[in-house]
Amino acid sequence: MGPQFAHIETYSVKQNKAGNSVAQVLGEAIRDALYSQHIANPQPPRLVYGVDIPMLRLLHDQMIAGAATVATVKGKQLKRAIRKDRNTLMTVVSSYPVPVADLDNDKTGETRRMYDRWVTLNVGHFKEKYGNQLKTVIEHDDEEYPHVHAYILPDADPGVFADGMHPGRVA
Repeated sequence: MGPQFAHIETYSVKQNKAGNSVAQVLGEAIRDALYSQHIANPQPPRLVYGVDIPMLRLLHDQMIAGAATVATVKGKQLKRAIRKDRNTLMTVVSSYPVPVADLDNDKTGETRRMYDRWVTLNVGHFKEKYGNQLKTVIEHDDEEYPHVHAYILPDADPGVFADGMHPGRVA
């Protein structure tokens, strides 16, 4: 078996220079046609852990709304929303090094069992590392290599800074 690939990234409501945003990332996750044109035959994800993507989107939006503050300026109270360019969602994508087409090719089922164990170990790792901030893990098997996406909300942080959870940015 080859090396495992994992990618961690944070996203904001506002699109970044590459065009990525919370809406784009979650749209790609559910295989919305607008965001999954790079996939030949898009299939819905399998929910592995937590809430589904529509509920994750709702939790994200509620988190942002709940993080707004009230400031008093010249005697008037003004609501200060979270900036739209603040990264408020973190994702981890872990890819399995065996092509989807090869998962069920052996006659023993061992390759599939190893993959299923890998998924379970990834979810366990995400739960241990992110605790209650881990909201969702989904699986995609409609690309060459199967992979899981973990979605983490910084709802334990009053400022909802996802960058504060990103190990590379923290370092």
